[in-house]
Amino acid sequence: MTRTLTLNFREAINAQESGEVAIFLLTIDHPDLPTPILLSTDPTQLVSDVPLVYKTVSRGEDYIYVPMQVVIPDEREHAPPRAQFRICNVTRDLIQFIRSTTVPATAKLELVLSSDLDEVEVQSPWLDIISVVNSARDLTFDMTLNSMATEQWPTDSMDPASFPGLHAK
Repeated sequence: MTRTLTLNFREAINAQESGEVAIFLLTIDHPDLPTPILLSTDPTQLVSDVPLVYKTVSRGEDYIYVPMQVVIPDEREHAPPRAQFRICNVTRDLIQFIRSTTVPATAKLELVLSSDLDEVEVQSPWLDIISVVNSARDLTFDMTLNSMATEQWPTDSMDPASFPGLHAK
C-alpha cells in the first residue's frame, strides 16, 4: 500500500535532529456515546491547572491529552491490519463505559506533525476494538480492520463431539 507523505513529514522523519513532534490523534466512536472520544499523545495547549488538562486542536476539534502508547496498524499479507493502544487510566471513566456496553466500539488513528496540526499525514481506516484489558494503571485496546473477517465460519466445529450424526462409527 503506497502512501503520499508531505515533504515536511519526509524531511522530519529523515532528519538526524528535528524540532518536529509526531502526534497521534485517536478517535473512539460508539453508538452509545453522544460525541466521539478524542485523545492526543501530545500536551500541546494547557486547558486548566486544576485539574491539570492539556489538549491538541486539529481541524477545529479538541483532542484531550492522555499518556498513551500506540502500536500502529501492521500490514501483513494474509491477515487484517492490527493496531494497539495503551491509555494511562487517569480518571477511570472509561472502565465504567467499557463494562456497560456489549456492542464493540470503533477507533481511528491519525498522525500529524506539531508544525501543522491540521494536515493529517497518515491515518488508519476505522478499526474495530476487539478487546480491552484493564489493569490498575492502564487500559490496553486491541483493534483490527474488520473483526468479522477473522470470525470462524461456520461458528461450530464439525467434530464428533458436537455433531455425532455426521460421523459414522
